[in-house]
Amino acid sequence: MQRTQRDGQPAIAIQSGPVLQRAIRGMRHAARCRRHGVQGNRLIVDAVMLEPDTQQEDRALLAPYGVRFAGLFAPLDVLEARERACGDREIGLARWQFDRGTAA
Repeated sequence: MQRTQRDGQPAIAIQSGPVLQRAIRGMRHAARCRRHGVQGNRLIVDAVMLEPDTQQEDRALLAPYGVRFAGLFAPLDVLEARERACGDREIGLARWQFDRGTAA
């Protein structure tokens, strides 16, 4: 994590190297494990897609099961208010993530 400023407000940028990227990719694959779909279960995965190729990889992993993506968007002031209200978030992460959203 790198603490920065954006528009005069705190922002936290996430920086990941190859080990963290591999670990996150492994968790995403596990969360989307074929065994859930093979048993006829529906799976909802709540994830922030920080890397551009994340959605492509998820589409490929879930293609046999009729994948659907839903993007949830809110104004930045609402996201920052929720971030503060949670009490367990690093202040500034919402600001950094705000423009990184991927259209489904």
